[in-house]
Amino acid sequence: MLLTGLIPLLVFLSRSPQVSRGVSRLRTHILVVLGAMLLVHAVCFLLLIIFINKQKTFITEISAAGEAIDRAFYVSMYSRAAEAATRGAGHEPGDLPAIASRMAADTDRLEYLHQGLYLGFKGLKRSPDKRLTALWDAPQWCVVGSAGDL
Repeated sequence: MLLTGLIPLLVFLSRSPQVSRGVSRLRTHILVVLGAMLLVHAVCFLLLIIFINKQKTFITEISAAGEAIDRAFYVSMYSRAAEAATRGAGHEPGDLPAIASRMAADTDRLEYLHQGLYLGFKGLKRSPDKRLTALWDAPQWCVVGSAGDL
């Protein structure tokens, strides 16, 4: 019985101009809050993608550095194997072409990785550290050429 009289009263009050303005203001505030949340989510998603790409680049460079170390080791081992093959100690002289081709492939890969680490794999990059740039660019050792180089 109480509800039957309350429902028409609520319908009457909901149609009043004060309630309409309040509901309109509430709707506007809700839309503003939803828009702000959408903007914050979009910005956070963009930042997350940027940070993930930076981490991916860093991991790629660390992996390339590790592979470059492996290639340097393989090149030194193949050079020792080639020297042993020329002496006939542990390898046959007929193994030299296979050893040389493996050593050339690993040297080429080492050169690619070294240049990629220094210059960048996806475009030219330079280190922001001036000391590191000087270490890479400035000659550090006295180089003496042979008579054929002159």
